[in-house]
Amino acid sequence: MNVADREVIARFMSTLFPEVPAQGAILIWTPRGKRSYWASSIESAVDAAYQNKGDTYVGAGIGPRGLSDNERANADQVIGIPGLWADIDISGDAHKGKSYPPDEAAARSLIAELPIAPSLIVHSGHGLQPWWLLPELHLFEKAEERFEAAKISRGWNRLIIRKARAHGWQIDNVGDLSRIMRIAGTDNYKGKKVPCLLPDLGPTRARTLGDFDEYLTEEDYKDAGPGRVQGNWTYHHEAQPPAEKFAIALQNDKEFADTWNVKRPELHNNASRYDQALANRAALFKWSEQEIVNLMIAFRSKHGFRLDDKMRDSYFVPTIAKAEAYADEQAKRDADSDERNMLAQIGKSATNDDHKVKYRKDRLDRLEKDLGVRFDSILKTVEDKPVYILVVNGKQYPVGPITTLQKHDRFQAAVSDVTGKVIDEVKKSDWNPIFQLMLDVVEPLELDEASTNEGMVDDWIVGYLNVHKPIDVDIEDSVPDDRSPFIKRIDDTKTVCINISHLVANFLRAPGRADKITLSEARLALKRAGWTSKPVRVKSDEAGVMRRWTRPLVDVISAAWASGNRSSVIALSAYLQAEAPNHAN
Repeated sequence: MNVADREVIARFMSTLFPEVPAQGAILIWTPRGKRSYWASSIESAVDAAYQNKGDTYVGAGIGPRGLSDNERANADQVIGIPGLWADIDISGDAHKGKSYPPDEAAARSLIAELPIAPSLIVHSGHGLQPWWLLPELHLFEKAEERFEAAKISRGWNRLIIRKARAHGWQIDNVGDLSRIMRIAGTDNYKGKKVPCLLPDLGPTRARTLGDFDEYLTEEDYKDAGPGRVQGNWTYHHEAQPPAEKFAIALQNDKEFADTWNVKRPELHNNASRYDQALANRAALFKWSEQEIVNLMIAFRSKHGFRLDDKMRDSYFVPTIAKAEAYADEQAKRDADSDERNMLAQIGKSATNDDHKVKYRKDRLDRLEKDLGVRFDSILKTVEDKPVYILVVNGKQYPVGPITTLQKHDRFQAAVSDVTGKVIDEVKKSDWNPIFQLMLDVVEPLELDEASTNEGMVDDWIVGYLNVHKPIDVDIEDSVPDDRSPFIKRIDDTKTVCINISHLVANFLRAPGRADKITLSEARLALKRAGWTSKPVRVKSDEAGVMRRWTRPLVDVISAAWASGNRSSVIALSAYLQAEAPNHAN
């Protein structure tokens, strides 16, 4: 490698990462010794890539600081991404027996079919690696944002896969946040040595991750993880154990915790023995088979044990069979033992209503004494990924998943953010008993109470449309180029059409709003309130079809009127020249 190569590396790295956040680091990784170099600046990242020469990779996502030179960041450790990426391999000596695009021209034609042009393309030596970069690093403020980014990243790769299949080609899904990619300016030693080039580098940058969401279908979002399905279960590189069950097991079962943290010397650091030990404990807790599979995958990913060659039924079937046999035997042998009583306590709940009330009040009193804040109650939404809600003075404050309660620093920050109250300082070592008190008082909140959700969404929409006035494209014969809302007649019905990323970025997460709704939360709420995501054909020179969330105008006005926000509805109706409901009532 020479000075010119170093300049290419520097150009590539500085384009990918305009800055390195204070809490993050760039991963430079080489398969020689599986060595990781964690760079806290662009300059040190360029130095590491240049000095390692061939077969050198960069982490697609920014990792946290403090990882060692034999660690790579897991997906749940990534703190931000520069955009999205893909890997389009080309058939040849390096990829024999694969039905990849036959040559570079075919690979480029596939990229040209995508609705958003890439910002840069790296020629990896045996394929093309396009990147779609955002104006700045997208840093995750909370776990939900990381999950949303992972869904969009995997979904974007699935869209590319769908388009490739139409040509009879195979494309790998590389959208996981822990992915490593080739570095332009280095060499690829897979087979014959070839350079990684940077032939395409343009100014094109997407606005937000929501720009990609606009073009993704339910099929693209199906199975947001890496998603390899075999006969029994689905295998995801980014799989995670069930958050609530995992937190409870980690706190209440020492053997489970020691196994998860690789603190059992009698297992001799053998990954398969640890897998079996974890599966045994999870089976005792009556976890589902898929949850046990996810637990083992997450364990291997966390501790750097081999994973790819284990993602198959032939490995997991006997492991889970042994775990279930172990659990059955333990249940028969230890039905009256202290351990069985402890396991029963993990999921216990009071059966007498009076006792329940007294039980919860006692624990809420203790929480107030420990934290200095009085909670009316703590709710948990009943859905696949439950959200925990603090109720203070009759108002509900969503704070996120169970990890927000489990981590004392996250909880303290969340309470201060949503309630404006500063809770008393608690030592990290004293947090587990408080966490258990909160779990003891949690009450389920059914989300099929449609009226509550619809009222919330109606308020969103009226407020949003009063700020971002929609145009009638049938009259003005144009579409806003900034993804603003518009009105269009669909099937002879005037219909409101909104871009969900514009709604979130410019209203639901606008400065001054306390709720800070995420893209996934907004999508779920709109769906439950009767909105439909569909392709809409518009009169536009730029694009004939765009995906929007839609609802008939008359339904939007009527629903918002019923929710009580009447002055805003009258103002909106006047602007739209739409008929407001009879407001004499």
